[in-house]
Amino acid sequence: MARVLAMILALLLAWYAVLCVRWPGVIGDELYHVPAIEGILAGDWTRAWALPMPPAFHALVAGAAGLVGTDLWLLRGVSLLIGIAAIRVYWAALSADGRPGDATALFQFAALPLLLPFWVLVYTDMLALLTVLVALACHGRGWRLAAALALLVGMLVRQSNAIWPLVFIGWHMLEHWGEARPATADAPRTPARLGRALVAARGAWPYALALLCGSAFNLVENPLTADQPAENRPTFNIAQVFGLGMTLALIWAAVWVPHVPSLWRGWLARGLVRAPLAAALVAVAGGLAVLYRNQHGWNGNLDYVRNWPLVGMSTYPLLRIAMAALIVLFMATCAHWAYQRGAARAAVVWIVGLIYLAPHGLVDPRYYLVPVVLADFAMPYTPTERRRLVAWYATLTLLLALMMYFRPAGAAML
Repeated sequence: MARVLAMILALLLAWYAVLCVRWPGVIGDELYHVPAIEGILAGDWTRAWALPMPPAFHALVAGAAGLVGTDLWLLRGVSLLIGIAAIRVYWAALSADGRPGDATALFQFAALPLLLPFWVLVYTDMLALLTVLVALACHGRGWRLAAALALLVGMLVRQSNAIWPLVFIGWHMLEHWGEARPATADAPRTPARLGRALVAARGAWPYALALLCGSAFNLVENPLTADQPAENRPTFNIAQVFGLGMTLALIWAAVWVPHVPSLWRGWLARGLVRAPLAAALVAVAGGLAVLYRNQHGWNGNLDYVRNWPLVGMSTYPLLRIAMAALIVLFMATCAHWAYQRGAARAAVVWIVGLIYLAPHGLVDPRYYLVPVVLADFAMPYTPTERRRLVAWYATLTLLLALMMYFRPAGAAML
């Protein structure tokens, strides 16, 4: 494991050096975060509070910058240190989950292509993820109060972190469901199940308290107030379904695509002869294609590679239909695969993740970071699948690194 950590550290340092030398100027949202940090150092919090998130990240980086300087490469160095801390905490989370020597899982996390920009760029995302990883490691040790505190700290980085206590409540209930006394044969089914759920939820009160605090915080903080620009206000966007589906279908292609043949030979192939199932699949794909709108203005900017398929689907109906069919196939395959594996923890992540994404109007794959990392952590991959994923992640990450090196526009995402 030590050699894997050393290799990951060397690769991160190399990536930091390459990006800082190749693009010494600000990229993407660094245009807003860096002035906010500089303003805090000068005693002016105006720019920091004008951003659509609390200034905890900016205050932290400003504190470090007060010691080392405000050159962009130094600020990016602080982001790199946060990323290195995330690697170490993820290792601790694996150990707490009973996988202390799982070097493949650690490398899988480090190679995740969605993370590549945020190891170095001055963005809030890595720190927001780090707080969730601290909660993950603490939860595995049974330190629920510490985990809840980490989640509360994460809400000061990004308010959307307020949703993640739900994941840990769900996991706690799964872990303690067997301890709850099963319903008696003569007890009313619904009340008995409710009672068993309440028994299983005992001990999850720190997470429930964190959830309540986060909800209250969101009621008074930026994203739910009317003084934010229209682009930052919560709104449902059907294009988010496409963005999420396409992103997951791409990054998990190494594990779900090989399961497609067995899926069609199994329950789906037999079920297609039944009109209701066939109609349901066609209706979902057709409904997605008909309802699709690329409604967020920022998703029309073709300087960002992530927007190309969104604009393309607005222009070419056949592409929209093909993507809708792909998403339905991906969802059906993953549901079948997860059901076979008993992947209840991963299912909890995605139920909460969909709630989390519902008010996000902007389609941006960086919003998928936390649910993807948690789902990867929770999914019971076979050793072969995990090795396959590592190779696929490394390939995608290399391609993304080349794209960022030669074309910084759209560097924030795939």
